Amino acid sequence: MPKYTKIIMTYLRKYWFLVLIALVIRLLVGAFTFHEDVRASATASFVYLELKELDPYKRSFDIAPQELLNYLPFSYILSLPIHLVERVFVDRDIEKIFLANQNLLLGNPKMWLYLIYVKLPFIIFDIGIGVLLSFIVQFNNQKKALAIWLFNPFSIWVSSAIGQYDVYLVFFLCLSLFFIQKDKLYLAALALGAGAATKSAPFLLLPLLLGLAVSFKDRLIILFLSVLPYIITVTPYIASPSFRKDALLAPQMQKIFYANIPLSGGEFILIVPSLILFFYVTYLLRDRTKEDFIAYSILIFLSILAFTHFHIQWFFWVLPFIIIFALDYWNKQIKWSIIGLITSLIGMLFLFESSLQLKLFAPLFPVLESAKGLHEILQDNQVILLRSVTASTFFVSSLLLCKAILNKKRV
Repeated sequence: MPKYTKIIMTYLRKYWFLVLIALVIRLLVGAFTFHEDVRASATASFVYLELKELDPYKRSFDIAPQELLNYLPFSYILSLPIHLVERVFVDRDIEKIFLANQNLLLGNPKMWLYLIYVKLPFIIFDIGIGVLLSFIVQFNNQKKALAIWLFNPFSIWVSSAIGQYDVYLVFFLCLSLFFIQKDKLYLAALALGAGAATKSAPFLLLPLLLGLAVSFKDRLIILFLSVLPYIITVTPYIASPSFRKDALLAPQMQKIFYANIPLSGGEFILIVPSLILFFYVTYLLRDRTKEDFIAYSILIFLSILAFTHFHIQWFFWVLPFIIIFALDYWNKQIKWSIIGLITSLIGMLFLFESSLQLKLFAPLFPVLESAKGLHEILQDNQVILLRSVTASTFFVSSLLLCKAILNKKRV
């Protein structure tokens, strides 16, 4: 224990100022921005902590008629410890108005405080991702990795502006990576499973983790530990019809089956599953290292994103892996691929509904609630054309990064 205490104290002495600035920035952004997705966190915590009931899926429509809880239970449960500590500061009247119709509170400082209450768990876990990243990369890249994560606008947007549960998923992915670096594959499996208990996407990396094990027995244990958090957190809710309908069989990941190459007789080749299978096979047929786990994780996630009409926050899943890889193997190919990815993501952001950009700041400037973005101003065919351009840019940039990964040479 003294060893780890010394490491933590040394770390805090070196980087406390960076973490403090990042926290202040996130709290300010969190207070002055609103996206409707944060209502899910507020609703679920209200059911658990205020009503003291255990099935938020069943009660959500009674409390917040506009709200649909479509995430797995562990996503909501993870927010509870921090929300429990904060509840002493929550104005119950403001909370009820927020859950019924948050627009009635726009411009009200009490709404700003309530938004901090709702988003603080995401903010803390987001900063935790940066800390984990700094322990995963090589020592000489520690400060750089921490600073890149803490101050890149995308991380701040996901955790503090729109308040997405993807933060929890990525935290556990990074925790799994941390344990892989320490050769603790059982703990890595538990962390990967915890991430999959918030959203199922981390299960896509399970074959890569199994490939790092050296014996059949180890693989069986890793498989069991990976699915254990999912089973434990989902099983109590299986009897809930609302959970089964809205969350257990949520359709988001079905998008990986959309892109296809038509064949004769009505048959077609599924592009994304085929690519993922190809990367699994090439990974398992080689001498595998920890670095290969990171590289092939990027290949698998980019295979999904490059061929689907994805939610922008899904890019959050692959971002830590790209940062780790780029710091180790930086070259012109990687630089231009990242520039292309950033450019396309910015384009996608402004071509989606304005609630993701302009309207976000309605709590501070209520007039923005009626603001229109490019999505509302342009004609449908123009939006589709521009989205196609950004999707193509993202695809080419992903292809370039994948090429750099397959030909990687450490700097």
